Amino acid sequence: MLRVGCADVGGLLPCTLVPLFLSKLAALVPELAIKLARCARERFVRHIDLKFWPFSPCYTSPMSTPQPLIDPDPLPLYDLERYLFDTVSVRFAQEGILSSFDFFCIVIWKANRAKSRIAQRLMARVPNLEDAVRTLTQEIAQAETSRERLRVLLEVWGFRLPMASALLTVFYPEDFTVYDVRALEALGNLKDFSELSFLKLWPRYEAYIEAVRDSGPTERSLRDKDRTLWARSFRAQLEHDLERGFDG
Repeated sequence: MLRVGCADVGGLLPCTLVPLFLSKLAALVPELAIKLARCARERFVRHIDLKFWPFSPCYTSPMSTPQPLIDPDPLPLYDLERYLFDTVSVRFAQEGILSSFDFFCIVIWKANRAKSRIAQRLMARVPNLEDAVRTLTQEIAQAETSRERLRVLLEVWGFRLPMASALLTVFYPEDFTVYDVRALEALGNLKDFSELSFLKLWPRYEAYIEAVRDSGPTERSLRDKDRTLWARSFRAQLEHDLERGFDG
């Protein structure tokens, strides 16, 4: 297993080159890049002009012309989940903030039907949608614990657990997993707790995460274990429907 720490990166590269190194690494090893990006942002960002940060709106690569915030090639968006975990997750780890475009890519991935309702909820707090998303994502990035990050979404911004957990899963894929009825069914021994008060919900959600972690081989990531549970439920449902000829 390749192990690289922020001290290793910081010791080998000048501060201003760390983000550029991470952007190149992201294309090859997204999960490793996410880890390094978060640590590098905390340790180096105060020393770096924002134009040096890849994926920043004002980023200018020393090797190229200025890049737009959104890739002009729409093809990566066809595989939305891959775009979220290979690009958006790394972007959030590097910058601690997202554009409304990337934020609503997550919303649409989780529940397309909810996008208008969520936009209205955000603008009830901050009238400009872009500013609302940036404020929200900054608050999440500045929260010091997983518990506090979820609390910000549920209690401050009024999200429900399924969508809040989807957002946090993209932002912190090693710490959170999507709260999903299919995964809940596949686990078998857990009841819906999404409507509980936050004080009661948080320990139940922690137990849910651990149940997902324990549901598959140790070499699989938390995200892949969640995917496996979803797929198991999907397969069982389809087999059931085929047996009944899709009648009831």
